[in-house]
Amino acid sequence: MKRSIAILFCLIAAATTAEAKDPADNTALQASLRSAYLWTNADGRTGEIIAPGIILVVRKEGITTNPADAPFHAQNNYKYGMVKKSALNLFAQDQNTAGRLVAGDRVFVTKTEVKETSVVLNLLSVETIHGIRVKASVAFQFPKGVLANASFDQIAPLIDELLVDDSPPTPPPAQQQQRQQSAAVELGAAIDQVIAAMGDPPVVADVNRKLIFFYPDFKVIFLDGKVIDVR
Repeated sequence: MKRSIAILFCLIAAATTAEAKDPADNTALQASLRSAYLWTNADGRTGEIIAPGIILVVRKEGITTNPADAPFHAQNNYKYGMVKKSALNLFAQDQNTAGRLVAGDRVFVTKTEVKETSVVLNLLSVETIHGIRVKASVAFQFPKGVLANASFDQIAPLIDELLVDDSPPTPPPAQQQQRQQSAAVELGAAIDQVIAAMGDPPVVADVNRKLIFFYPDFKVIFLDGKVIDVR
């Protein structure tokens, strides 16, 4: 909670020195949100995924949900480090079908929006819960005037408190190339074929009749001059 309050104080200070404008006109922030949280295209009636986007992991309890085929997203607010059900749920949520996400659940983002005092993310569960996908909307609350001039880097830490990117880090180009090359090494390939594809290995070992080529991110194991394993 202390971290959330510190973020909000910094944003308030920045807002008081900036010219007032409509947060909806902050096209740079809108575009940054859309880029950072790539939207998933899903069927509004069934929740079936048409084109997947970013996957986020829920870090805190409390996000209420509706079934994917419900008319509205369950409404939630996030402020001062806590998730609270919005009063709008009186109209947007059927208590007989309402649910709740838990820490560790994974969600797609289907929409991002900048409003006067909030940044809103619409979410759709990656996994089904009791046989169906569920959806929710989370409004990350900011003081009035802050979002008109805020940058993505200023608001992202607050979102990260609740939702974090589940994508694995992109390896450096050299590691990517090594992995692509290792995938190209086929079982049964001869020693000279591997060297032609991968280059000379930095380290070579001969263990129990097996010849092992050690590369930076993997090793190739030969038996009787043929590849038997790549790890």
